[in-house]
Amino acid sequence: MVSTWKTTQQGDPTYALRYAERLLHHPHDLMHKAVGWMLREVGKRGNQVLLEAFLEKHAATMPRTTLRYAIERMAEHERQEWMGTYPALLKPPHCVLLLEGKKGREMIRNS
Repeated sequence: MVSTWKTTQQGDPTYALRYAERLLHHPHDLMHKAVGWMLREVGKRGNQVLLEAFLEKHAATMPRTTLRYAIERMAEHERQEWMGTYPALLKPPHCVLLLEGKKGREMIRNS
C-alpha cells in the first residue's frame, strides 16, 4: 500500500484502489490500517467520489478498522452515517438476536 502513495499524491488513485481491493481481507490488522489509510488519502486528494464508490461496494465486508481509517477525514454526519450502517449491512434480515438484561433473556427478530 505504501508503494501507491506517490501516485495517489500526484492525483492517480488507480494503483491504490487496485491494491486496496486485493488486500482488503488480508488477515493481518496492520494491513487493515494501511488499506484504510490509503483509501483516506484517495479521498483527501480530491477523489471523494471514487472513495465513496469504493466504500459503497465494499463497506459491508471490509474490516471495521479499515472503514474507520478510510472515513476519518469525512464530515461528522458522514462518518456517523457510514458507521451507523456498518452493522446493518452485515446482519441478514432473518437474524435473531439474544439479549440479556435485568429482566432475563429476550429474543428479537431483525426483519
